[in-house]
Amino acid sequence: MTNQPNIPDRLEASIGNMLGYYSVQLEGTKISYMFCKRSEPTQTLDFTPTQEDWDKFNFLLKEANVWAWETAYIEPQLADGNQWHLRIEQGGREKIIEGSNRYPSPEQFVKYLDAIRILIGNNYFQ
Repeated sequence: MTNQPNIPDRLEASIGNMLGYYSVQLEGTKISYMFCKRSEPTQTLDFTPTQEDWDKFNFLLKEANVWAWETAYIEPQLADGNQWHLRIEQGGREKIIEGSNRYPSPEQFVKYLDAIRILIGNNYFQ
């Protein structure tokens, strides 16, 4: 627990397909960003978002209405493609969402991706 209201108590997010896999995990007040592009070794970068970054992150999550998203967005007709995951605990709330080739509205999902990118120095996450 961070004891800072704008920093989640827990944050895990990932997205990927056969061409690459990207994940972020909150560790205290730092973000560990792991990525693996096809046929390359996994790399890890650590980031320490600023207070302003966390404020933007929370604003975009609110704009994306993440707390109202369904718990699963699965396209049963496609086994391959993009898979994604979000787990966040903040302010006494918890949300776990899984996706496979389906998403909430495009506008909401883009805001969510933008929120994650803010925490990782605008590195690739999609």
